[in-house]
Amino acid sequence: MNEDINRRALRAALDERVIEVLFKPSNYKLCLVKSRDRKALYLIYPDRYCSCTSFLFNLYKKGKGKCYHLKAYEIAIKKNLIKIIEEKDENFEKYFVKILMGILR
Repeated sequence: MNEDINRRALRAALDERVIEVLFKPSNYKLCLVKSRDRKALYLIYPDRYCSCTSFLFNLYKKGKGKCYHLKAYEIAIKKNLIKIIEEKDENFEKYFVKILMGILR
């Protein structure tokens, strides 16, 4: 299973699905990973939390490590693959809706 998570994490990083959105002028930053179909966004707090169901229901409760989204962020940081997007503060809601879609999947 660990090999599968590492493979999926690497694919997400290489596919530029790991993003940081910097909102201006507030400088609020969201760390996100796009789903494979790119219809949802998963909110992550690096090395601590992911809003995906795998993290919430399997990994966190059972203490079994990290989901591939968290690992993808680690890989993207190390390999300088994070896509940086700057947005106006008023566009925050657009991202929040996509994050909710990811949680409700």
